[in-house]
Amino acid sequence: MKVNKFFLWLCFCVSLPLIAQNDLVIKGKVIHNNQPLPGVHIQNIDKKKFVTTDTEGLFLIHGEVGNVLKFTHVGKKDLYRSVNKEDLENELLIIELKEQVVELEGVEVKETTVTAKDFLGYTPKKRTLEEKRSYANNNFWAGSGFPPINILAILNAISGKRKYYKQALKNETNLAVANYIIDNMNRFLKKDLGLDDEKISVLAYYVMENPDIHNLVKSKNDKQLEFMLTDIWVTDLSEKLKNKGK
Repeated sequence: MKVNKFFLWLCFCVSLPLIAQNDLVIKGKVIHNNQPLPGVHIQNIDKKKFVTTDTEGLFLIHGEVGNVLKFTHVGKKDLYRSVNKEDLENELLIIELKEQVVELEGVEVKETTVTAKDFLGYTPKKRTLEEKRSYANNNFWAGSGFPPINILAILNAISGKRKYYKQALKNETNLAVANYIIDNMNRFLKKDLGLDDEKISVLAYYVMENPDIHNLVKSKNDKQLEFMLTDIWVTDLSEKLKNKGK
């Protein structure tokens, strides 16, 4: 009996370091530009635990080796960190968050944003500034009976918001929607509506800011997207293009 008690006590003593190692309190500090960053939201994704940094950027959170910590803060890039043995042994885990920066032709806009990859599920082709300008200013032939079409000129004539649409064309999410229509609706628009490549491009850029179109592209609901594009072309855009060509 004494042997059994001694054996159980020995097992308990041996297991204590393992338990302590598996689930420890991680002490850390979040900084930005070498300054403490308060209000950072920290989530242990595996343990479903949440904490927030204090005014000194400090935090305490339970974790173990292999757990993934997610750091989020308004205007900063999200950071994911997998906890390793050194993180548990260090007295203070230092995390540095970077600014979320979107550049628009010489203007830096610092914000948290959704990327085209998040929206479509894949990364669209990256374009240089010159290529983006080409999207905004390139002339397209609209086919028989139509003069050369400048996409921005058409949108400007329709809405009177040329500056607004120039900015929209530089928005990667809107471009991703337009590119999705051009790439995935091409066959349908040519066969059922008789559109050529130029008219398909005009239609894609015309609808690329429509929230309903965004939702359909995001959900890959191509059938409903076909109905909406048909309705917009037949009842709206085709007439405006004809009037513009007169």
